Amino acid sequence: MSRVRLPLFAVLLLLAPSGARGAAIYVNTTADVVADDGVCSLREAVSAANDNVASGASAGECGAGVAGPLMDVIVLEGKTYALTLDPVAENDNAGGDLDVKDDLAIRGVGAKTVIRNGLGSAKTLGDGDGVIHVDPEGTVGGVDLLLDGLAIRDGDPSCDGAACDMRAGGVNDDGSGSLSLLGVTLSGNRISCTGADCGCAEEDGNCADRQGAAIGKNDGGDFVLWDVTVSDNEASCSDTGCGSGAIVDVELDGGEVWIQGLTVDGNETSCDADGCYAGNAFHVSWVGDLTVSDVEFRNNSGSCEGASCETGETYEEDADDDGDGLFTAERRHMTFEKNVNTCEGQDCMAREILDGGPAEDGTWVNLFFSGNRVSCEGEACYPDNILDAEGRLFSGIELRSNATECEGLSCYPRSLLKIDEDDLGEILIEDLSLVSNTVECQGEDCDNEASLVFIGDDDSTSLELRDIVLDKNRLTCKGDGCDVQGLVDVVDAESLSWQGGTVTKNRASVDGDDSNCSEFIDLQSDEVELVDLTLSGNKIECKGDSCDTDELLDVEADDGSGPILLSGVRVEKNKQDCKGFDCEVDGVVLVYGDSALFDVEISRNKQKCKGDDCNAEEALYVSGDAGSSAVLAGVLVQSNQAKCQGTDCDVAPTVAIWPDVAATVVNTQILSNKVQCKKSSCEQAGGLDLSVVGVANLDQCAIEKNKSDGVGGVYVDAGTSVSLTNSSIKSNKAGFGAGGIENRGSITSLDGTTFSGNKPKDTDCENVASGTGCPL
Repeated sequence: MSRVRLPLFAVLLLLAPSGARGAAIYVNTTADVVADDGVCSLREAVSAANDNVASGASAGECGAGVAGPLMDVIVLEGKTYALTLDPVAENDNAGGDLDVKDDLAIRGVGAKTVIRNGLGSAKTLGDGDGVIHVDPEGTVGGVDLLLDGLAIRDGDPSCDGAACDMRAGGVNDDGSGSLSLLGVTLSGNRISCTGADCGCAEEDGNCADRQGAAIGKNDGGDFVLWDVTVSDNEASCSDTGCGSGAIVDVELDGGEVWIQGLTVDGNETSCDADGCYAGNAFHVSWVGDLTVSDVEFRNNSGSCEGASCETGETYEEDADDDGDGLFTAERRHMTFEKNVNTCEGQDCMAREILDGGPAEDGTWVNLFFSGNRVSCEGEACYPDNILDAEGRLFSGIELRSNATECEGLSCYPRSLLKIDEDDLGEILIEDLSLVSNTVECQGEDCDNEASLVFIGDDDSTSLELRDIVLDKNRLTCKGDGCDVQGLVDVVDAESLSWQGGTVTKNRASVDGDDSNCSEFIDLQSDEVELVDLTLSGNKIECKGDSCDTDELLDVEADDGSGPILLSGVRVEKNKQDCKGFDCEVDGVVLVYGDSALFDVEISRNKQKCKGDDCNAEEALYVSGDAGSSAVLAGVLVQSNQAKCQGTDCDVAPTVAIWPDVAATVVNTQILSNKVQCKKSSCEQAGGLDLSVVGVANLDQCAIEKNKSDGVGGVYVDAGTSVSLTNSSIKSNKAGFGAGGIENRGSITSLDGTTFSGNKPKDTDCENVASGTGCPL
C-alpha cells in the first residue's frame, strides 16, 4: 500500500504525469452493470482497481489496475453515475455502495460528475445504501482514497434494531489509510436508525456521532478536505437512547488533518425520544497536527425532543495526544452564520456552535460568528456556549447577534465565549469583539451560569487580553431566584494583563424576587494589570424584592494582596438600578488588593435603589486584606449620583478607601458628586470616606462641590490618621455634620489645604468637625 504523507501526496498525484501513477481506467457508461459487454462501468472500474484484473475480455471493458505502491486512477466524464445494483450492505462491490479495497483515485470534471445512490425511493428514509465504502475489511496498512472534482449524492443507508450500528451515507471509510477529497460536493445524503439505543458506539455503549451522513471515517490515516462543500445532508433517529450520527464524523487514532476551503451548509441532525442524541454537523478527533482554514458553517441545525436528550456541537474537535503533547492545531478564517442547536424536554442539552479541542500550540485566528442560536425549553434544560475553545492564541474573534437562551424551571444558559484552560501557560486573546449578542433565561431559579465571556480556571495560566470590544450585548433573566452572571468573568488566573478595549451600551437585567445581576466585569487573578479600558453607557438593573446588582467593574487579587494596576481606565455614564424591598446596588468600581490607580476617571454614573431597606454603594471602593496598600494618582471621580428612596434605605459615600494599611492619594479630584436618601438619614460622606487602619496621606487633591444627605466632603473614621497637603476642600454640602471634613479619627496635618464655601447641616462646623468641637 502507498504510505506517502498527505496532503503532499495528494498534490503530487494531481500534478504528476500519468506515467508516474498506477493504471488509468476510463469509465465509458453511466449504467451500473457488471458484465463482459464491451463497456466499462464505474463499479467494474472499482473492481478492476481492487483486484488488478480487467473487467472482461471484450474491447471497451475496464483495464486491469496495477499493484502498489502506485495508485490507480478512475477517470469519469461530466455525467451522473447512479448505483442501482442490489444487494445493499455487502462488502465485495457486487451491489449497493462502491467498495474500495486498494489505493485509488476517482477523478471527475467538477460538479457535473455525480456519483449517487440510485436504490430505493427518494421519499422513503433508509431504503437505499451509501455511495462509497473504503476498506470495509480493514486491510493491513490501510487503503488510500482520493476523490477529485465530483459530487457524492443521495446516500441513504439505515440500521434497524436495538443497538444496531450506523453506517455512513456518502463516504464511509472503515480503514487506516488516508482519505482526501479535493473539489468535492456531498449533498442529499442521509442516515437513520430505528430501535432502542440504535446508532450507539459499540466500544462504550454511549450514543455518539459514530458515522456521518456525508463522511464517516474511523481508524487511522491522514484526512484532507480541499475546496469541499457539504450541504443539505441529514442524520436522524427516533427511539429511546438512539444516536442519530453526525454529518461529518472523523475519528482518527493516527494521522494528521488538513482542511482548507470547506463549506458546510444547510445540514440537519435530529432525534425524537427520551435520552436520544443528535450528532454534530462536523466532528473531528485526531492524533497529530491539525490545520483548518477558510471554513464556513451556515444554516446547520441540531435538534432533539425528549427528556435528557442532547444535540451535538455544530463543529467539534477532540484531540488525543496520548499524553505526549507534541502536536499543534492551527485554525484560521472560520465563519459560522445562522446555525441553530435546540432541545426540548426536561434535562435536555443543546451543545455549542464550536467546541474546540486542546493543543500544545493551539491557535484560533479570524473567527466570525453571526446569527447563531443555542436554545432549550424544559425544566433544568441546558443551552451551551456559542464558542468553547482551548488554545494559546485567540486573535481576530468576532461574535455578532448570537444568542443562548432557555425557558423553564432551573434552566441555565452558558456563555457566548468560553476559554477554559488547563496548564497551557501563556494565553493571548487579542482583537476580540462581541456585539449585539444575547444571553437569556426565563423561569424560576433560571441561571445564566457563566458570563458573556468566561475565562478560567487555572492558577498556572498567564492571560493577556488586547483590544477587547463589548458593545450592545444583552443578558437577561425573568423569574424568582434567577441570576445573570455578567459580561466578562476571569477566574483564578496566575496573572492577567488587559490592555485596550471598550465596553459600551451593554445591558444586564433580572426581574424577580431574590434575583441577582453579577459583576459586568469580574477579574480574579493573583496579579492584575488593566490599562486603557473604557466602560461607557452600560446598564445593570433588577426588579423584585431582595434582588441585587453587583459592581460594574470588580478587580480582585485572589489572595487579597495583588499587585493590581488600573491605568487609563474610564468608567462613565453607566447606570445601576434596583427596585423592590431590600434590593441592593453594589458599587460602580471595586478594587481589592495591593492596588495602584493612575489616570482613572469615574464620571457621570448613576446608582439608584427604590424600596424600603434598599441600598446603593460607592462609585469607587478600594480595599484589601491586612498588609495591602492603596495608591491613587491622577484619579477623577466626578458628577456621579447615588440615590435611594424608601424607608430605612441606605447609600454609601462616593469614594471609600478601606484598606488595612496606609493609603496615598495624590492629584486626585472628587467633584460634583451627589449622595441622596429619601425618607431616612445617611450618615456617610458625599465625597470621600477614609476608614483605613493606619495613615492616609492626601496631597494636591480637590474635593469640591459634592452634595450629600450625609457628610459633604470627607469622612474620617475612628482609628484613621489623615494628612492633607496642598489640597482644596470647598463648596461641599452636607446633610449632617461638617460640610468639609467630619473627623472621627485623627487629622495630623492640613498644610497648604484650603477650605471655603462648605455648607454644614445642624452644626456650626463649616469646615472640620471633631466630635462636638470645631478645631479649625
